Amino acid sequence: MESQEKGSEAFWEKARAGLEGRYRDIDKTLVVINGDDAPWIRAGTEHFGRAMYQYDRFHITRDLRQALRGMNERWRKVKRALDENNIPVIQQEIEAALGEAGTEKQKERLLNLRERLARVGEFIIDYRVRLKEAGYNVPPEWRGERQRVKPTWTSLRTGWRSTGGLGRMTDWMGS
Repeated sequence: MESQEKGSEAFWEKARAGLEGRYRDIDKTLVVINGDDAPWIRAGTEHFGRAMYQYDRFHITRDLRQALRGMNERWRKVKRALDENNIPVIQQEIEAALGEAGTEKQKERLLNLRERLARVGEFIIDYRVRLKEAGYNVPPEWRGERQRVKPTWTSLRTGWRSTGGLGRMTDWMGS
């Protein structure tokens, strides 16, 4: 774990240095860090004066869908609640689904999600909503459509995972 912490520190120092070259005062610039629930990704918020962690919608949607496999009505309610940023409804549906889990693996996934939602539920709310609530002007054209966004080193999909992902990213960055 200590090796991963050192790798995380090195990664975020390098990321900060890259952003410092692009933004005049990086500690006064809001930095949105979007990722899965990996601790090394969330640690990025400690390296910027004004950082906001955002739980990636792809990852939470995938995890919710897998945990609710076979519970189609619950999945529809959860998906609708996710689209509406209604975390309490998601938590209620996960709690109710625990009594309907068909296998131990499904129950384990649901328990994991229940714990995760209690810990990071606020970070699942769409970042545009969170920015508006924080007083930022969010133009309507900020729709997050990947085809309209130029890819950068932070948005390339290279199969990173929380276990070993940090090493892959720092190798890719040339560390």
